[in-house]
Amino acid sequence: MDFKRVLVTGATGYVGQALGRALSEAGYTVCPFYSRLDQHGCMYQECNDVEMVIHCGAELKKREKMYETNVLGTKYLAQAAVKAGVKRFLYIGTASTRDTEYVRTKRQGEQEVERYRGPMQVQILRLPTLYGGHRGPHWLQWLKLVLQRRPINLQSRDEAVREVLRAVEAG
Repeated sequence: MDFKRVLVTGATGYVGQALGRALSEAGYTVCPFYSRLDQHGCMYQECNDVEMVIHCGAELKKREKMYETNVLGTKYLAQAAVKAGVKRFLYIGTASTRDTEYVRTKRQGEQEVERYRGPMQVQILRLPTLYGGHRGPHWLQWLKLVLQRRPINLQSRDEAVREVLRAVEAG
């Protein structure tokens, strides 16, 4: 385990909260990022003294905030990480192929992070649609996709966290 101090964005969110606990249990020092990604004034300070950023934070619900948060917030976070000397950046993306604003902005966020490959090690981990935990099932959405004969790629939140941990450990 080369990266001991890890900044986790979205630390109060669905994946970030569970991931923070799992990283702590695995021996990492977790530095939760509680600020909103559209408020980038404090990003450099947050990135100081960490070896790795795991970027789970995203805007899922408010369409008018998705670009500002998922694209620009990601860009400014990656810039701050490079400036602070962060060695590794793990971006949590989406494996969804649906044509939604969320998916589009997450893909644009990936492109922003890719620009910083070189000054730091960049990994992109695309997670499928998640279920479990406190999140209610999206049965009606899933049923609609099934009736349209469209595939659904599902994963439990716990399995997603294990997948992120594997990526962290693999380097």
